[in-house]
Amino acid sequence: MVRPVSGASPSLSARLGLDDERRGAYGFVLPALLLFGMFILAPTAGTFVLSLFEWSGGGEPEYVGLRNYRIAFTGDAIFVKSLENNVIYMFATLVFEVGAGLVLALMLDLKRRGYELFRVVIFTPMTLSLTVIGLMWYFILHPAFGLLPRSPLAHEDTALYALCVVSGWTYCGFYMVLFYAALQGIPRELYEAAMIDGAGELRRILHVSLPLLRETTLVSVLICVTGAFKAYDLFRVMAPDGVPHHSTEIVSTWLVRSAFSAEAAQMGYGAALAAIMTVLVLALTLAYMLIVRRAQSREVG
Repeated sequence: MVRPVSGASPSLSARLGLDDERRGAYGFVLPALLLFGMFILAPTAGTFVLSLFEWSGGGEPEYVGLRNYRIAFTGDAIFVKSLENNVIYMFATLVFEVGAGLVLALMLDLKRRGYELFRVVIFTPMTLSLTVIGLMWYFILHPAFGLLPRSPLAHEDTALYALCVVSGWTYCGFYMVLFYAALQGIPRELYEAAMIDGAGELRRILHVSLPLLRETTLVSVLICVTGAFKAYDLFRVMAPDGVPHHSTEIVSTWLVRSAFSAEAAQMGYGAALAAIMTVLVLALTLAYMLIVRRAQSREVG
């Protein structure tokens, strides 16, 4: 008979305080973490490393330190212009996507005749490819053979806002569905109580619907803000060269144009622009979450 050795060391899971249930949970999470590390963390780290080099895609990379970052902020007027356009696009999409989606959801919640068909029609653009949507609106708004006598894409002052409207037309149905789903979760008794108190439809919306849509609104704003800095397809299709005069240039399109230019590819500089965007989006996200948490904690307190 073999007796256990009294001085045997405990297993790794015992030292980590993992029971069978926790080991099983970590076993299910581990593949997702590995994929996240391989396809998100590793390429992101590689981008930051590449941003410290000057490299055209061939030959030996040359270490240049932070020079690419200095060029971006002090020597590249187009990058600064594209960053300004991105900020304008972000605020515009908050109105045309989130704001319009909220209004449409409130209209649907009234359940007037034909609201189901209305819901399908508004959501239909979300089922189409962004490339298809971009080409469709490109031919509608084309300065030479479009349907409008004066195309907004032909003018520097209106081209960016035309793209913002098309983006709103595309995504407002997504936010409409989010808000409409949240509205269905509001107890009908609250509306009935407001009606008994003499509140009309507008007052019920202002004092019942909107306050209870706060969490959905916060999530929608976060999705919209981060999505605005990841936009590419519509801008690439509808304004392929950032025309006129880079008025529709955003960071993602300028990044791709800089990194993969046929004349002078600058992979290191493109990586630096990508790194700047990554840090900017993370900072905006963290700041937004911090502001929301502080506001919620003040309300609870």
